Amino acid sequence: MIAKKNSKKIVKYKKYIGINIGTLLFGIVFVYMMVCIVMYLTSTHIAPYEVKKGSLSGNYKYTALALKSETVVEAPESGAVTYYAREGTEIGKNGVICSINENGTTRTERTSASSQTTESASLTESTELSESTTESSAETETTAESTDEKEDALQTTDTSESGTLSAADAKKLCAAAAGYASAFSGQNFQKAYDMKADVESAVLDLYTEDVYGNADEGSLFNVCRTDGPGIVVYSVDGFEDVKAEDVTTDMFSMKAYHKENLRLNGTAKSGDPLYKLVTEDNWSLILPIDNKIVSELTDQSSVTIRFLKDGTTADATVSVVQNKNTYFAKLDMDHSVVRFASDRFLDIELLLNKKSGLKIPKTAIEQRNFYIIPQEYVISNNDDSNEVTVLVETYTNSGKSEQKYKTTTVYEKVDDNYYVDINEFSEGDYIVRKNSSNKYRIEETASLQGVYNINKGYAVFREVTVIAENEEYCIVADDDTFGLAQYDHIALDADTVSDDQLL
Repeated sequence: MIAKKNSKKIVKYKKYIGINIGTLLFGIVFVYMMVCIVMYLTSTHIAPYEVKKGSLSGNYKYTALALKSETVVEAPESGAVTYYAREGTEIGKNGVICSINENGTTRTERTSASSQTTESASLTESTELSESTTESSAETETTAESTDEKEDALQTTDTSESGTLSAADAKKLCAAAAGYASAFSGQNFQKAYDMKADVESAVLDLYTEDVYGNADEGSLFNVCRTDGPGIVVYSVDGFEDVKAEDVTTDMFSMKAYHKENLRLNGTAKSGDPLYKLVTEDNWSLILPIDNKIVSELTDQSSVTIRFLKDGTTADATVSVVQNKNTYFAKLDMDHSVVRFASDRFLDIELLLNKKSGLKIPKTAIEQRNFYIIPQEYVISNNDDSNEVTVLVETYTNSGKSEQKYKTTTVYEKVDDNYYVDINEFSEGDYIVRKNSSNKYRIEETASLQGVYNINKGYAVFREVTVIAENEEYCIVADDDTFGLAQYDHIALDADTVSDDQLL
């Protein structure tokens, strides 16, 4: 039997490479993102800054040298000194300041010895009472009550002699500690000793302020009275006779400064400084200044200052004193001396006149050079005041002259001169005056301060006029025709951008 022929025929189709449109689009987007990331990481970033109106107070902090009318009173004889007047208080003529005991003991020591004698007598009396065993119980109770009364009286005496810390005293101690903490510097340890002396003086006031009031005249030895009124100070530092014309920069070195607290000595020899009186309300503050501050103070007769010690402000008459090659500001006042009678150096702040305008960071400012073109050689653009047109004359290689109009940006106009971009012209180019054969050769340059305006997506240099500045910011005029306006955006750092750079 003949086998049946297989009629099925297998046909192979040509295979096509399949392309997924989604994968293709994702790949394109991925490549684009990678390119953008690489460009972002390798490019220089321009940080924007929005221009706003503001002001600078022109504040300057200084350490000033205080010069007062001071009289140092010397001890008339040797001995132990007991002070009665509180430092920094005003005292009249014939006021009692202190007393001197030639025997070498102060009133505090005598009071302490008296207390010890009273206590010893009381203990002896108590011992005798305890040894008496033959008296009746009623007599014993009466004696015990008497003993308790004596002990209570002794405790009361100790409390009155030790003194109490009032609210005013606590405030004074806290002020001394706060002033030291705010001005602490590891490089100037002298202030630690000054603070120690101030606190010890305040503590001494607690023990001596009532001594004179509770003592009779006969108990005081060699009383020292004032010859005239003044403010009491118990320290000397060698600056008592210094005048404004004698001040030098070396005097402001705190390392060489030393103040002696007289109350800590306890005793005095004949001729030693005993105390000091500030005899007048008129006093001066001297501070070294640079040429910039000299120019600011030249036209001023008075200034406002802030005392950093207590935050108060005061007005002072100002004058400039020149000693050799150094300028000093002399601030004269007829008030507030009682608050700072014991201070030789004061941290103050000069509050000069405020300047207002557009406030921008100093990092945004850059100096650029520009060509100067006289006004008679330009054609003004009525549609845009920031642009002018000039007729430029050039020469071909064959020596033939050609003239063509060129529009350029104006960055500033000073008197009858326009400042134009130095990159749009070549040195030696000529511009022709309209309807005339007169020519002007471009070669004179001048520099301008300005910032880069980035409002339009590319950097445009804009001239600014600085009217005030400090360490970080400056105030520029807001009425410049070719300058900035409020809410403009500028490059924060001028070193990171160039003119016409796309952002």
